[in-house]
Amino acid sequence: MSDRKANVVFFGLGLLLLALLCAGCETSSDTPSGMSNGDVSVNMDFSGAYIGAYSGNRVVESKSQPAGDSCTTNYTITSEIIETNDTIIILTRTNESVVCTQGSDINANFTTLNLSVSGKSVSLRDNNGSGYQGSIGDYIYDEPSGGIQAGETIIETQLNFSGFDQGSQRTIDFAGTLKAVALREISGETSISKDDGSQNSGISASHDFSLTAQNAQYVLEGRWQEHGGRSSNARATAPASGGSISMQTTFSSNQNSDTNRNDSTN
Repeated sequence: MSDRKANVVFFGLGLLLLALLCAGCETSSDTPSGMSNGDVSVNMDFSGAYIGAYSGNRVVESKSQPAGDSCTTNYTITSEIIETNDTIIILTRTNESVVCTQGSDINANFTTLNLSVSGKSVSLRDNNGSGYQGSIGDYIYDEPSGGIQAGETIIETQLNFSGFDQGSQRTIDFAGTLKAVALREISGETSISKDDGSQNSGISASHDFSLTAQNAQYVLEGRWQEHGGRSSNARATAPASGGSISMQTTFSSNQNSDTNRNDSTN
């Protein structure tokens, strides 16, 4: 049996055990055997140091050079006269040199983008010292069932930011996504609990998936648009830093069913 099937069977056995423990639980027309719709909670923080994914660890695939760069070619001509008995020879040499001046002494490319998330707001700073501000959207995800496969996108959100790039000396806009991607299979952990403390007591099964630097990574990717310059792909990755997904399924106790049945027979 494959690990994937084993994880699905394990989670299925957990739900079967939950169903057996909850004999007499009330049922619903919306969910089978008294099972409530699964509650999924997500705890994510995409903050981290993102390293460029392109050649030389560049975050942006292709950028404009700093505005104001100019190059001048200088020529130096030297002459030498050689006299013989009957002949005068004039030798001329030309030396060429190129001198360039930059509008900025900062390399146009950068290799690290530090991202900080606070609620829906984000701030970023590259290793050239340029700062950017923006926002993320709602988290998008599929409810995991039994296990998460290697290469699978676990959670995704939109990312937009703007700022002044000192490297290219241009204002830029970025539009793309942040993703949590599994590096290997993540099986998760299942736990079952019973609550007898109230009239609405019941039994719950929780399936939890924890993201670590060993099993997942964050991926930043999208389009880097310079004002009056180039439009290029941007991509960078960072180790996952403790995000989690928890999926809970609950069976409600049928404590009022006998009372209702007795009322109908009187």
